[in-house]
Amino acid sequence: MWEACYFLDVSSLEFLPEERAEGGKHTEGRESSEEQVTLQKLKALLDEERLSKYQEIQNKKVAGASLGAGLLLRLAATELKSNCQVFSEKNGAPIRDVGCCLREEKGRRKRESKGMEDALGPLGENLRILSPEDVLVRMRHLPVEHQQALHYRYGKNGKPYWVELPYYFSLSHSGDLVALAVSGQEIGLDVQKVTGTDWKKLAGRFFAQEEQRELEKLCEISEELGRKEFFRLWCQKESYGKMTGEGLLPYLQKKVTAFENAVFLEKELELGGNGYFFALCKGRVNGREK
Repeated sequence: MWEACYFLDVSSLEFLPEERAEGGKHTEGRESSEEQVTLQKLKALLDEERLSKYQEIQNKKVAGASLGAGLLLRLAATELKSNCQVFSEKNGAPIRDVGCCLREEKGRRKRESKGMEDALGPLGENLRILSPEDVLVRMRHLPVEHQQALHYRYGKNGKPYWVELPYYFSLSHSGDLVALAVSGQEIGLDVQKVTGTDWKKLAGRFFAQEEQRELEKLCEISEELGRKEFFRLWCQKESYGKMTGEGLLPYLQKKVTAFENAVFLEKELELGGNGYFFALCKGRVNGREK
């Protein structure tokens, strides 16, 4: 199944000015990185709904995460459209629709490459954490006509879907990291920053007894091993709840290994000296991925 994941470091977004004066330092005819990234330029990439949500948020850190999510949605949707165009031109076929082109492209990718690396980043730069400047650079290399309008519909539990694109997506934010997963099937994504929270108390309150015992055994070896395992499990439960659209609460006290028809792709990440866990959940039928 075709998937792509995007990761964005949003730590700088709460500190960006609305605009920067033009005419600063230039190197070899190019603008300096300080001149390239402004809130004005980034907000110009947001769809109307995302821009409205961003403008309503007073907390700068939360607003930065919201802005980052909107940037990733714009980047992913534009690259989907662009990939469709390239595929059609390469194969001498007219553009029918994004879904059709990517379904054919998915089959080619499945034949050529397997494993987590392909699953987590067929659009390139596997598991690279982007900066806001990276988003601007990538968008500048994409045709303007592929920046189609984006609108959303919502499932009964509030799970968002694109109206224009026949692809599913899932967003997550923790600490300074925002992540987006896009797939041809229902998908759930979660990232969790490993923090100093009282994880033992949370595990004792919410996790299945068998999971609590497993965490206790890990702590006998190393307290840090237990902490990481707690965040890994929490991340899995969140991603599963996002895939089903039912949220975390129905699954907190259920053992992860008992989740039905679930495939997890996981990765441990590092950003700004802090550890993060990433989990991508998708469904399977009869032991095979959908």
